[in-house]
Amino acid sequence: MYIDGGTGSMLLQAAAAMFFSCLVFFRQIKNWVVSCFKGSGDTDQ
Repeated sequence: MYIDGGTGSMLLQAAAAMFFSCLVFFRQIKNWVVSCFKGSGDTDQ
């Protein structure tokens, strides 16, 4: 199977975009969960 340079770089760019989008997506979920648990304990003061 032969993949020329243009197709290879397009596939590499799509894979990198998918990886970084998943990274940002799961980081947002983690921050949301942490903020849900953190926000309830600060009202004692």
